[in-house]
Amino acid sequence: MSFHVPPLPFDEPDAPPLDLPRLLQHLGMDLDTVLLHADVVFPALAERGRFEALRLLLDAGANDVWLPWTALMTAVAVGSVDDVRRALDAGGRLEDTDWRERTAWLLAAHAGDVAKAALLRERGADVHARGWGGAPAIFHAIEAGRVDMLRWLIAEGQPLADTDDDGCGPLAFASGRGGAGVAAELLARGVDADEGDGHLNALWLAASAPVVRLLLDAGASPGELSAEGRRALVRLPADPDESALDAVPHDAVRRTGLQRRFGDANPTPMDNPYLLAMVRAGVSAYRAGRHFRVMGDAQAPIWSAQRFGQSVTLLPDGRIVQIGGEHEDSYDPDFCIYNDVFVHHPDGRIEVFGYPEDVFPPTDSHSATRVGEAIWVIGGLGYGAARRIAETPVHRLDLATWRFDRVATSGPAPGWLHDHRTRLADDGRTLVVQGGQALVAVGEARDTWADLTVTHRLDTVTGRWSRDA
Repeated sequence: MSFHVPPLPFDEPDAPPLDLPRLLQHLGMDLDTVLLHADVVFPALAERGRFEALRLLLDAGANDVWLPWTALMTAVAVGSVDDVRRALDAGGRLEDTDWRERTAWLLAAHAGDVAKAALLRERGADVHARGWGGAPAIFHAIEAGRVDMLRWLIAEGQPLADTDDDGCGPLAFASGRGGAGVAAELLARGVDADEGDGHLNALWLAASAPVVRLLLDAGASPGELSAEGRRALVRLPADPDESALDAVPHDAVRRTGLQRRFGDANPTPMDNPYLLAMVRAGVSAYRAGRHFRVMGDAQAPIWSAQRFGQSVTLLPDGRIVQIGGEHEDSYDPDFCIYNDVFVHHPDGRIEVFGYPEDVFPPTDSHSATRVGEAIWVIGGLGYGAARRIAETPVHRLDLATWRFDRVATSGPAPGWLHDHRTRLADDGRTLVVQGGQALVAVGEARDTWADLTVTHRLDTVTGRWSRDA
């Protein structure tokens, strides 16, 4: 019998305590089945560090013979402090490891039991031990969502700058496991919200809405948000779900088609059932074409809501706005840069708005910042033919009407830029633009870009750019 341990709630503020009925529901089996297959279930739970679940099953009559640990390790994981002391007095070896290379000290960190960890340290445990993948004690506390243990380890001098063998830092490690409590603690301790590069970036790894919001509120670069994190943030399942397309009548597809169309008004409500289903599905154009037995081409790519370089802006009333973005690379027949807007409402309703290309051009890797009752969209990569070295495109999206207007600006603009960051200054009117890449030369085969090293500011009242000295 193979056994998969499904995710169990551990550190979300509103998660109720784990009890036996909820555990059995999560495991998908009754108690008799669990006890019958304890030789498989127990090692699986032990590997995942679900020590509370093991303790519940032991209290319900399971035999601890199936626990894959020494007596000392078993006492640390599911016993009392007195059990640990007796195991130590009986000669329990501190540095024995299990198949995940966890010592008793690391198991104590995972269990979140400060008293046990303190006892092991006093008896000489190696507090610098590392488990599977080079994970130090802090990572084990993070994996189990043990905020109190994390605080104690930090107070004991465990370094917050530590990484595992892959170079993953503690905040990124917490983000990838949905641990909002431990992530908040790390941010409060001064860990950079932008910790890590590429696929080891904290926001890139975040796949739960609470963690994504925490990181964005702490100043993480929105451009690092993954497709899974973006879907979780807008209250959709993190993984794409092609079954959402089953709700689209095939006659509606034949009538409206699957291809991208620009709006003919500013804005144009796009209530096409295919578009709305694609936002919920989050699948690629290729999968949509396969689903409806239609193929895209370079002249008419299939419309997809699966994007990168799409901005996300959170509104105070709970709505979330996504703008533009790119689907696939330029060599793909379904490559497309979009100029549409998705509005996700707190009740789950979704609106899509389209625009004429000359009102709001296709854009990706731009910034989108709320200023009062509008979102200001600055820069973007866009199609090569539209780029102008000395120009910085600025558009204003009215949140009452969803109308886009091009903003006329003056002064020393940063130029055509992308992957930059924009924030609203404390005065409530000045947008501060930093980082990213600015266009310095247009070539026949490839454009040339350079890092934007000077901070630029845009006054949203006067439309004037300025540069910091």
